Amino acid sequence: MPLVRVEILKGQTAEHKKAILDAIHNALVEAFKIPDHDRNQKLYELDPEWFERSPGKSGLSDGGLRGFVCAGVPGAGDPGFPRKDL
Repeated sequence: MPLVRVEILKGQTAEHKKAILDAIHNALVEAFKIPDHDRNQKLYELDPEWFERSPGKSGLSDGGLRGFVCAGVPGAGDPGFPRKDL
């Protein structure tokens, strides 16, 4: 059972958070063939003052999760939330 840890800035709607978790789970099911019921995810919401990143950076490299969720997995092209949030 994979354990997924997601960190986001506070202030997102419940629907937005669910879309993020669903997109990640669907990508894992498709890419690694884990059973659909095998889901263990934790979402942490951070206050902006405790979330540091380089100016102009999203926090992910071009080869990071963005590529995994949006490009590397068939059917994951539209994760259900803005791509900039990956």
